Amino acid sequence: MLETINCWITHGAISKKSYLLDLVCSTIFSALNIVCEVQCQAVGIDISAESIGIRSEQAIMQGMVKFHVGNAERMFYPENTFTHITAG
Repeated sequence: MLETINCWITHGAISKKSYLLDLVCSTIFSALNIVCEVQCQAVGIDISAESIGIRSEQAIMQGMVKFHVGNAERMFYPENTFTHITAG
């Protein structure tokens, strides 16, 4: 999985200036690993509050990734807020 994430970073031109949206983020594994690699900002959204694990909670407490419980179809961010989107 980390090989895939590194491929996304390289071929998607994800950088420190990026603002990543991770849809259906579950444990925010993808967003967290991208943030750790390039030090960008990220937001994860998932419909289930129970889906976040201890690692996710620690990342949120450290301000690394913001997490929102909700329906991605009803997001409250203005258009063009994010530079990159991951899902699943």
